[in-house]
Amino acid sequence: MIWTITQRHLRIFFRDRQNVFFSLLSPLILFALYKLFLGNLQITSLQDEWPMADDDAIRNFVDSWVYAGMLMLTTLSTGLGAMAIFIDDRISGRFADFIVSPLRRRDLVLGYVIGGFLIAASISMLVLILSQVLTAISGGSLMDVTDILKSILYTLVMCATFSTLAGVVATFIRTSGAFSSLSALVGTFAGFLSMAYIPAAGLPDGVVRVLNWLPFAQSATLLRGPFTRKSLNELSLQQNEIRDRLTEYYGLAISFGGHTLSATMILGILAAIAIVLAVVASWRIGRVVA
Repeated sequence: MIWTITQRHLRIFFRDRQNVFFSLLSPLILFALYKLFLGNLQITSLQDEWPMADDDAIRNFVDSWVYAGMLMLTTLSTGLGAMAIFIDDRISGRFADFIVSPLRRRDLVLGYVIGGFLIAASISMLVLILSQVLTAISGGSLMDVTDILKSILYTLVMCATFSTLAGVVATFIRTSGAFSSLSALVGTFAGFLSMAYIPAAGLPDGVVRVLNWLPFAQSATLLRGPFTRKSLNELSLQQNEIRDRLTEYYGLAISFGGHTLSATMILGILAAIAIVLAVVASWRIGRVVA
């Protein structure tokens, strides 16, 4: 029964092309901004600092950094977009009909939570594939099998984290207008919260320290590891000094009190958040009375 409910949510979401488009609006905005002018600013800045560096290596590094940010924003925005189904069911009264039907409430709740995760995961995987296609077209270095597997694992954990977060938030929303406003706000500010628009070095230290505590910046940092590994090696030419400066400038690592969080630690934090939010989302959705 859970799978039947989940399938319903998947069909509803992917039939609504407008919802799918707006779920991808945030990463599309990031892509457009970098292709139009932000990317050239980053490339020019690196060329001025390292005039002997290969221009293609610089461009490949910036592109891979942007693609990591795009994928992170996709996991967040699609997880939220998937919960439009719950909002619509609640407003239309279908949720109340489900509650009084023979359906077990647990199955209904899990259907929304699992459906949100699968929607976010499926679209995020497509964006991951698209990033590699664009990298190949531009002549950049593709991720190897290990980096791809890491990216898939990280992406799935992030989809779980942000879809359950969206599930919790959606239970406090009662109108489609409020949900649309929330989606617009998320699309606007998510790029800044994850430091996807502006590198870490372009922000005040106090702001960076605050953002480092949030799962958005942590998620972006997690993905930047496998996405930029090859291009970072090509650009730094294995020189530790250049590598360290690029790592700090572009937020390829997150530090708390002078201690750098490893990828395993960030992954554990996100997984713990996902588990807690899944419990809270299930409890909140189960208590909703339309």
